[in-house]
Amino acid sequence: MPKAQRSIRHNHSYGKCPETCKLSRLRVENEQLKKENEQFRQIFDAAVDEFNKLKRRIEQQKGELNCEKEANKDLEKRIRQLERELSNERGKANKFASMLFGLKSEKLKLSDIKVEDRNSIVVEEISESEITNAGEDESAGEKGKKTEAEKDNDTKKRKSGGQDGPKGNGRKIPKGLQIVDRIIRLPEGEVIHGIPAENWTEQNGMDEVSYTIRKKVEWYVERTIRRKYTPPANYGPGVPKIITAPMPAKLIQQGKYGLEVWIDILIDKYQQHIPIQRQIFDMQQHEVNMIPGTVFGGLKTIFGTYLEPLYKELIIELQNGIRWHADETRWYMLCDAMKKLGYMWGFKSEDVAIFVLDGTRSASVPAKTLLGITDIVQLKEPVEIPEEKLKILNVDRYSAYKMLAGLGLVLLAYCWAHVRRDFTDIKKKYPEEHGLLRWAEEWLLKIAELYKINNQRVKHPPGSDMFLEHDSRLREAIHDMGKEINVEIKADEDEVHEARLKAMISMKNHWEGLIILVGNPEIPMDNNKMENGIRPCALGRNNYIGNHSLWAGNCPPVCIRSFKHVNRIISIHELTCSITLRSV
Repeated sequence: MPKAQRSIRHNHSYGKCPETCKLSRLRVENEQLKKENEQFRQIFDAAVDEFNKLKRRIEQQKGELNCEKEANKDLEKRIRQLERELSNERGKANKFASMLFGLKSEKLKLSDIKVEDRNSIVVEEISESEITNAGEDESAGEKGKKTEAEKDNDTKKRKSGGQDGPKGNGRKIPKGLQIVDRIIRLPEGEVIHGIPAENWTEQNGMDEVSYTIRKKVEWYVERTIRRKYTPPANYGPGVPKIITAPMPAKLIQQGKYGLEVWIDILIDKYQQHIPIQRQIFDMQQHEVNMIPGTVFGGLKTIFGTYLEPLYKELIIELQNGIRWHADETRWYMLCDAMKKLGYMWGFKSEDVAIFVLDGTRSASVPAKTLLGITDIVQLKEPVEIPEEKLKILNVDRYSAYKMLAGLGLVLLAYCWAHVRRDFTDIKKKYPEEHGLLRWAEEWLLKIAELYKINNQRVKHPPGSDMFLEHDSRLREAIHDMGKEINVEIKADEDEVHEARLKAMISMKNHWEGLIILVGNPEIPMDNNKMENGIRPCALGRNNYIGNHSLWAGNCPPVCIRSFKHVNRIISIHELTCSITLRSV
């Protein structure tokens, strides 16, 4: 560029006004601000995107957290369920261990029960005189103090061996046994104190007498000799020339074993529960070679000839009863190649007790035995029987009996011993659940109090003052117990133990049958009469397992009932009378 032109442009730039410079500067700043604004906009957009990402992530994590909470709730619920199942399984194991190794008796011992709060439970009533005497003792400062002699007795060791004190009852010699004298004299040929035994003088009236109870088992062969007789002279026509004395009555015709042998076999098997094989072994020790075929053949004849007709008459007598007890237990029938499980039913009225063997445990067995109903399935609708004519059946809580009650055939009186067993089972199953144990022990005391009041009530005639007093106490205790059951059932399932709620629901469902004894004082609180009556069947089942034929299976029900409470002498006498009447 020419030098003159550069000078002219240079002079022109210096000749600008201040406003133009300011405007240019503002434009530059504006451009810078736009760039910065664009940068901030980009940063903001990036921040918004990041924020949205974080927000979406937070929402996702919230969803995951909710899912984890739900899963945690499910796991907690599952854990509680598993804990309950574990507790139940431990309870079953504890119960089975108690059944195997524990005491068989369920008798309540108050010393074994430790309840912290006994204020609401009345075990014994204290009279006012006892309270007054206790107050006087406390005021005199005598309570809790011991004399020096009592302290010495506490610290003194007990000596070994026999102790001083009241004498016992002494030896009791049975009065019904025959006494056989055995006289002991000095042995001949011996020298006693330098004097021969024969030179000592026996003194009468100075004998020393002692008693020893002995048993004599003797087998012998009885030879029956039947005499022959001829008629007198001048007898009429048609009279035989010679006759023989009649054959005495025998339990089994043409049998070589006498009545006492068969009675011993029956009693040893069905009262003492000794298997036939052991009895045969005992006979062989006395050189009596009886074979199993002879035994079972003879028992079959005795059952069909003498015992089965008696059994049928007893069933008719049982059906005429007003009140019944019933129970059942398993029984094995080995008729087929494989074992078949049957059931031995026990029924008892006021006068008669019988047992029935059946292959089923359904309601058809008590319906047929007690009511004579051969096909209970045909009864579709409940039978209308006046309540005053309904018979009462003492039972446990088995569902077959409930079917009879549902059809209106009987009234059920449930067993309080089984209710009590629910709480004793809780003690056996959950020994480490202290709160549950304390609750079960309180209920055991309440049931024991019911037994006590009812036992006092039935000692007095109905309508008497003492009867009405105890009857009022019983009704009040039953009413309070019913209210407490309703309160327990309304509790939250998650807050109470499953066994506790189950026991209360069971009592609620059977409450009407449990309190039927209130209006019927002749009804016992439990079914122990039949529970104890059917025990010989359980003992026999455990000793000789079962039966291999139908007639043999029907034999135990008759014989266990016939020989349960009789001894050998009475049994021999009864069967002898039966044989004599039958032969006549």
